Amino acid sequence: MTTLRSRSADDERPAVGRLVLGIWMLAALLAPVARAANCNAIKVWSFNVRFDDGWSSCFSDCENQWFKGGAATARRDVARAFLTAYSPDIFGLQEVKNPAPFATTRASQLRDISGWFPKHGYYALDRGDGEHCAIFFRIDRFTPFDTGTFWMSCTPDVPSKHPRETGNFRITSWVRLIDNYTGTDFYVFNSHWSLDSAARDYSAALIRERISKIAAGAPVILLGDFNCAESDSPFDILLGRTTYPPSSDCSVQPGAVPIPSLPLVNSYREAIPTVSEFEKTAHGFSGESRGDPIDHILHTGGDFAPSRAVIRRDTYPGGCGEAGCYPSDHYAIEVEFRLLLQSAEVKFGPSSADCEAGTPLYPFRSITNALDVLKENGTLTLQNTSSSVGLTINPSRGPITITSAKGPSILGRR
Repeated sequence: MTTLRSRSADDERPAVGRLVLGIWMLAALLAPVARAANCNAIKVWSFNVRFDDGWSSCFSDCENQWFKGGAATARRDVARAFLTAYSPDIFGLQEVKNPAPFATTRASQLRDISGWFPKHGYYALDRGDGEHCAIFFRIDRFTPFDTGTFWMSCTPDVPSKHPRETGNFRITSWVRLIDNYTGTDFYVFNSHWSLDSAARDYSAALIRERISKIAAGAPVILLGDFNCAESDSPFDILLGRTTYPPSSDCSVQPGAVPIPSLPLVNSYREAIPTVSEFEKTAHGFSGESRGDPIDHILHTGGDFAPSRAVIRRDTYPGGCGEAGCYPSDHYAIEVEFRLLLQSAEVKFGPSSADCEAGTPLYPFRSITNALDVLKENGTLTLQNTSSSVGLTINPSRGPITITSAKGPSILGRR
C-alpha cells in the first residue's frame, strides 16, 4: 500500500575571510537582531520505532509491546509523548507497521503516528510484510512534489530480497519536497539496511547510484537505520570514499558515483566533530549509551549546514515494568539544518516577529544571518540602504557577492 498524504493544519564556523566593508545602509543595522524567527532552520529526525508484531500473544519485547489491553499503559503512549514533545519538521521512521497483521480491533503504528501529527503529511510504502520506511513532513512548510521506493536487491524496482538477505525485504523510500519559505526543492531518502555485511555493502552502493539518478544534483537528506557504524565499509562506500567491490550475488552491479557528483557527508559528525564513546543508538530497551551509532543522518555537502545534533534518550512513565519506559529499542537521532541558498536578501527594519528565510518574501534582517546560509559564489542583496556605517563581516564561506546601490562587493576566498 502506498500512502502520500498532505493535510492542513549554532555551531561556530571558522571564518574564511575577515573584511571591513563600508556600505551605505540604514543605521538600524547596528541594533540587536533577534534570530528566534529564522524560518530557514529545519529539525530532522531518523528514528527506528520498533515494529509492532500485531499478535495477541507476545513473542519478543513482552514488556514493551506497542499495544496493551485494558487500562495498561503501552509503548504506544510512551512513543506518542516522545514524538509529540519534539515534533520534528521532517522525520523518517523505520520498522513502522501498517496494518498490524492479524489485528482487526486496534489501530496500526502508522495510523497511530499519523493521527498524532495532523499538521504533517507523510509518504509510506509497504515493503511486503507490513513494514514501512515512512517520511513525515510539515505541510505548512513543505509541499511534496514526487515520491518513490526501491528495494535493496538485485532487482530494485520490484519487491525482492538481496540473495544474502535472510530476513524480510529491505527498502528505501524517498520524497521530493518544495520548501515553501525559500522556494528550494530537495529530496529526503529513508532506508533500512540488512544485518548481512555483503548485503549492506550492496545497499550502500545501490543507494549512492539511485540518489545520483533520482535527485540529479538537487540537495539531499538521507535518513536511516544502516545497521553499521560510520567506521564500517558500507559507510565508506556510501560516502564515496571506497568503491563497491564486484560481487557475484547480483548480475548487475551498481555503478560507482564519484564524490563530486554526490558529496554526501555525515550530518551528525559535521555538527559534532569529536567522536564520543557514548553515541550508541540501538540499545535494545536497555538504556545503554556506550557504543557506536547505527542510525544516521547524512546530507549533500554545500547544500545544508548542520547547526546542532543530539541523540534523544528520553524515557516516560509506562507499562514496561521499569520506572522509565523507552519509546523504542533505538534512540532517535536529531540534526537541525540551515538550508544554504544561492541568493539571499536583507531588509533592515522588519519586525523581529517576521520569518527570516532570505527570500524577497521573507528577507533576513541582518547581514550576519544571511551570510550563515549563503552558498559559495552566492549573492547577497541589500534592500533599503540609505546611510553610511562601518561594518565588520565574517563570512563562513566564500566567495560571496554583496550587491547594493553602490555596486557589487566580493567577500571571502577567490
